[in-house]
Amino acid sequence: MLAFRRLSWSPVELASRTAKSLSGVINFASGSPDPSLVPVREMVEIFAEVASEYGAQAFTYPGAGGLVELVRELRGYSERVLGITVGGEGELVVVSGAQHGIKLLSQLLIGPGDLVFTEDPSFWEAVDPMRFQGAVIRGVAVDRDGLDTWALEDRLRRGYRPRLVYVIPTCHNPCGYIMSPERRKHLLELAESYGFQIIEDDPYRPIAENPPQSLKNMDRSGSVIYVSSMSKVLAPGLRIGFVILSREIAEELSKLEQHDFSTATPIQLLVARALRRGLVDSLLPRLRRIYYEKIKILRESLEKHFPGSYTDIRCGFFTTLRIGTDSDRHLAKAIESGVIYVPAREFYIEEKPNDAARISISTVKPEEIEEGVIRLKKSLRPA
Repeated sequence: MLAFRRLSWSPVELASRTAKSLSGVINFASGSPDPSLVPVREMVEIFAEVASEYGAQAFTYPGAGGLVELVRELRGYSERVLGITVGGEGELVVVSGAQHGIKLLSQLLIGPGDLVFTEDPSFWEAVDPMRFQGAVIRGVAVDRDGLDTWALEDRLRRGYRPRLVYVIPTCHNPCGYIMSPERRKHLLELAESYGFQIIEDDPYRPIAENPPQSLKNMDRSGSVIYVSSMSKVLAPGLRIGFVILSREIAEELSKLEQHDFSTATPIQLLVARALRRGLVDSLLPRLRRIYYEKIKILRESLEKHFPGSYTDIRCGFFTTLRIGTDSDRHLAKAIESGVIYVPAREFYIEEKPNDAARISISTVKPEEIEEGVIRLKKSLRPA
């Protein structure tokens, strides 16, 4: 019999599958951007232009590292929107979404037994590919100011030598925190002193209002590998992400990306033109306004019905709520009450609280948010 490694399903995937099969249930489980904000009409027009102008060339193989047209536009977008100046040629690599980029980086940079530190809790889909490569994953606590860099420094002083530190410093998933400028500076100092690389996963920055500088922009020693995506600002199904890193590693990442060859030519041309036209930039004010409106409603609702039990969501899509009972076992009852969430136990690295639930505002309508919180609260009452 053929031997193979057995994998686990993401808790997000399992909950999302369930949510898709339900009707009349308020969906706090999805991490996908709000589909009502996708500029469908504009993208249909752009796709027709691309097909007409490029003809069969739009449907050929894309080549390594991303099409020249898209790389050029992403470099401009990075400087204009993200505040990151890409250095020389070849330092931006196009990938099939941020998750794909992190998976490739895991394959490229991590081997069995390598130590990786991450925020605790952290994004399951990013951490699991590192585990698959044989990494030893250790968690460092987070609070409303992000990763506790002093706790990280304590471990470094005690002899721990990580290969990588993986962080989501802006609009943390699943807590919604923002790492403070002081801790960003401290983390970079630790990376330079102890010689580890930082993977900065930063897909929510474009929809955050005045976030601190990215780690990448503050980096002076080449310690930061920056990963972002067009999923939160254009559409997740396009599967366009990008990685900004040193030319030496970028070349190897481009070679590895060719193993699965998954960034489609017509989609790259579509996104390049959407950027060049200013479509993406024009969407950002509305995206920020709507997502912050949802966050405000969620925070007010949780404060009313679950005071002191949720993480202080400041941007992005997510908060982590402690519901006081096993969130996996309770999920069926919550669904019966008309609301669904993601059980969040597996997002944690060290101690795994069984009552943690990830709550998302991404796809739910603003007028449904408080009702969803009320339904969840009612579901927890004794029968």
